[in-house]
Amino acid sequence: MLKFFKQLLFPWNASPKLIRRETSVLVVAEHNTIELKPTTLNTIETAKKIDGHVTVLVPGTNSLSVAKYISTRQGVARVLTAETVAHNGFPEENLAETILATQKKFDMTHIFASSSKLGNSVLPRVAAKLDVPAVTSIVDIKDSDTFVRPIYAGNAFMTLKLMDSVKVVTVKEKSSGKLTQSAVDVPIEPAPTGENEHLLPKYHKTKWMKPKLPALGDAAIVICGGRGLQTAENFNKLYDLCYMLNAAMGATKSAVDVGLAPRDIQIGQFGVRVAPCVYIGIGVSGEPYHIAAIKESKTIVAINNDPSAPIFNVADYGLVMDLFDAIPTIKRLISNVVCN
Repeated sequence: MLKFFKQLLFPWNASPKLIRRETSVLVVAEHNTIELKPTTLNTIETAKKIDGHVTVLVPGTNSLSVAKYISTRQGVARVLTAETVAHNGFPEENLAETILATQKKFDMTHIFASSSKLGNSVLPRVAAKLDVPAVTSIVDIKDSDTFVRPIYAGNAFMTLKLMDSVKVVTVKEKSSGKLTQSAVDVPIEPAPTGENEHLLPKYHKTKWMKPKLPALGDAAIVICGGRGLQTAENFNKLYDLCYMLNAAMGATKSAVDVGLAPRDIQIGQFGVRVAPCVYIGIGVSGEPYHIAAIKESKTIVAINNDPSAPIFNVADYGLVMDLFDAIPTIKRLISNVVCN
């Protein structure tokens, strides 16, 4: 009986495993209407391991300059723009509808986004609508079905094989994504409109401004304050150092828990994972979950008055010094370099 059904369903003796859809990859871009986030370039670079010709969706209003830039990058085969006021402020509900409509129209087999706060909010919604799992924060791709992601605070890695027809994936944030310029600019087309988009809230009064400091996921330099700063007033002094170095401001979980800093700049397992060129931890002891979130930084600098602080075990450069003496000294040295 089993042999009969095999012959009926596969008359050419083809194995079910050999019948596959051609891959078609969609990457959701993130931007601030002025410039593209570097993490999106890293996501495109990762997605190219599946298909060297990816489609990029650029949501938002006044985003034509961002779309034009993406259209010049190597590996991008198509750019879709979703120019609508429904995307002002990037509401997750509206973005999910547009992504679903795009996937349906072009029969996308893979949907990628950066594992940012936005990506990790939007793509699980998309996955739920498609009735497939969402895989977050991958660090590598073995093949079109197999992905690698960190587990146990980055101390181990899990290899996942997905058998669903559509794979929904976020890529671990890195600020080092680069794509060379293509010889030919690809076409820019309007994206399909979501079926229920008109029923969802629209944001008409959002005013976009270029941030004064880089975002944590995009910054080349990250300065992180720990509980050793003791008070919120002391913590705020680090912002002067951030402006001098054009660095992003971060905080440890312990600093956030005691009210020294807002939770949206928390670095750690339940915050943001960073991989900048330079990470500078000031008054950071180095809890395991914090170390897991910073260990992909190219250079780690630690300033702490406790020589046995765990962060020194992973630091490339360590300064055993009272941070209240170190901060003004660093500012003075930077000022001297700038002035000279």
